[in-house]
Amino acid sequence: MDIKLAATFLKVAEIGNITKAAEQLGYSQASVTSHIQQLEQHLGVQLFDRIGRGIQLTDAGSNFRPYAAELIKASENADAFAANWDDPRGTLTIEASSGVSIGILSRLLGKFHEQYPKVQIIIWPNDDTDPTIERLRQNRSDFAMFTDRLQRFEGCTTFFSQYVPFIFVAPPDDPVTHKKNVPLEEILDDTFIDCPTAYEQNHTPRSALSPVFEKLGRKPALEVASAPTALSILRQGRGRAFLPVFMARPALQSGHILRVDAKEPDSGIYMQMLYNENRWLNPQMQAFHDFILRHIQGMI
Repeated sequence: MDIKLAATFLKVAEIGNITKAAEQLGYSQASVTSHIQQLEQHLGVQLFDRIGRGIQLTDAGSNFRPYAAELIKASENADAFAANWDDPRGTLTIEASSGVSIGILSRLLGKFHEQYPKVQIIIWPNDDTDPTIERLRQNRSDFAMFTDRLQRFEGCTTFFSQYVPFIFVAPPDDPVTHKKNVPLEEILDDTFIDCPTAYEQNHTPRSALSPVFEKLGRKPALEVASAPTALSILRQGRGRAFLPVFMARPALQSGHILRVDAKEPDSGIYMQMLYNENRWLNPQMQAFHDFILRHIQGMI
């Protein structure tokens, strides 16, 4: 049914006069009369009784009136829905590991909010992949973002996956930052900070450097819970560490730390971003999905 016909019907029913209804609608009287006739033919009933110069609803017209109103309301809601694709709004819940939260989201969310100020973002920090994925499957979060070994998660769509290498870093005044081809034995001294949970391999905290430490008969000076903690210590001018390059990049760019020229062990992980494969991407989810894919490549 043509929405225009229903709108004309409602206006005539409200005013009770075709001429006045035509004036308010901006149509000619003949057009309004034609709309009513088309509607009556479509429904197979008479909607108005013509009485002199006036017009009034028949019983069929009275019964049809609420349906016409619902039809107009549904059309308005559909238009509003379409408009929201260009103006996303609502809540977006993201469950992310601490590394992704600090190394990626903290650098992007300000720009995202500038573009989509009506979207509220809630970040749930979690460094354990299994419960993160389970909550995603239950639609308790919109997106899951973490680093782990590369794998496929049943019931989830991975929209971003990229290998993340690790690098050795140290404060600018550390002598090893000014040398070439520094051997591991020299880097792993009594100032080294190890952060095994930064690897998140097989959900078991472990360090890729453990075999090297065992071979050298040494232990790290400090073992911390996360890469952000190690990075905070390095920013204070103390220690050395082996960190994901995306975590170290902001501090490298600012000059707070420098990369050590050394051959790193092959111990990278994969950054992965997922959503429930059965979810329809609403406007705010689609906006965030597209925003991430536009901006993340230069950050890893």
